[in-house]
Amino acid sequence: MKEVGWIKLSVNTPRDEKIRKLKRKNKEFPWIWICLLTLAGRTNENGLIQFAEGIPYTIADLADYTGCQARTMESAIAAMYELEMLGNTEGFLTIINWEKYQNVKSLDDVKEDNRIRKQRQRARQKCDMSR
Repeated sequence: MKEVGWIKLSVNTPRDEKIRKLKRKNKEFPWIWICLLTLAGRTNENGLIQFAEGIPYTIADLADYTGCQARTMESAIAAMYELEMLGNTEGFLTIINWEKYQNVKSLDDVKEDNRIRKQRQRARQKCDMSR
């Protein structure tokens, strides 16, 4: 899959009510939020946060990624659930309102490009095998 190297952040993010509430709970929480957004952007799956296809991140993995303690990560996730920033989809953390943080149309274009590229690759391999 073609990696997407960006997410969308508003210049007003620091003034967002939910971000301010997170900061009041713990100054690390807004940083954790941004890290979770970047992880969701890397997987390119509509806000799903996964280590690899079908493999969710553990709290320890997320704590390591963000540079915080596991207890802090657990508290941050709980706060983000409470503020309806995160959801859970079959055991995977999911960014709620993902389209607010990512240009979904561009992501769909990337997915389609990846699908076509993979289709061409398979056709070339099939052609090579029949020679």
